[in-house]
Amino acid sequence: TGPGAGKVRAMVDAKNVTWDVLDAGVGTALLLGSKGYLEAIDYNIVDKSKVRPEFVYKWGISDYLFSFVLTYDGKKLGDRKPTSWKDFWNVKDFPGKRLLRKNPIGQLECALLGDGVPHDKVYPIDLDRALEKIREIKEHTVFWGSGSQSQQFFMQGEVVMGNLWHNRSNLLRRDTKDRIQWTWTDGIVASGVWSVVKNNPGGKDAAMKFIDFAIGDVDGQIALFKVMSSGPANPKATAMVPADMRAYDPSQPENYNKQVKFDAEWWGKNEIEAFERYRDVISS
Repeated sequence: TGPGAGKVRAMVDAKNVTWDVLDAGVGTALLLGSKGYLEAIDYNIVDKSKVRPEFVYKWGISDYLFSFVLTYDGKKLGDRKPTSWKDFWNVKDFPGKRLLRKNPIGQLECALLGDGVPHDKVYPIDLDRALEKIREIKEHTVFWGSGSQSQQFFMQGEVVMGNLWHNRSNLLRRDTKDRIQWTWTDGIVASGVWSVVKNNPGGKDAAMKFIDFAIGDVDGQIALFKVMSSGPANPKATAMVPADMRAYDPSQPENYNKQVKFDAEWWGKNEIEAFERYRDVISS
């Protein structure tokens, strides 16, 4: 989990910046950058061709990939397995408690997919439609705050399906000997980003040089994937993932192409409204 926007704002406002570079959620990076709390990435120093073009931004650049995926308890559901978010919303044929995140990112998208919206029409998000879909299933749903909590709901047998980060789903698969399963179909694939804090102590250029090194460090990205299941940002690293681990990597073409690509620009402009309205729906 990356640092919160409030921490970055507090450091910059107090003129007591102690961080040079941070791993941020892309929505957070765009929000902070637009308010003057981050340095724009200097693409004269940072070679953006090292990462996928859809995850290159003014105030951040891809450091790893992750996905929100449909996760389910195969033992509880028996022979019939959910294959899409439409099944997630089908409580008649797939009875049992659902699990969604307290944060709307990745949840509004799956609500629209569950309502039949095709991948290329998910953005711009129709907030009214997505929130109505959340209301529709709320009485059948519990909500997770942290990644560890999302795992606990499954381990304790409290839910039959959920929207989880893929790395948490993969841990559940491993720890339950495949009782908990998940699918890339209709996943929402996003990227964490490297960002540079305004007035960082090490200097802007040094921070940019570090980022350029990190996005080109294919061995480091493979090592991170093996430990965290975080998909490599650099396509050259994607090609180096061991064959027996590719099924768990969101950056592999056969997995990546089944998913909706996260639209950070939309979230950067609409995050505050989306958070407030989503919170009102799930807490009412």
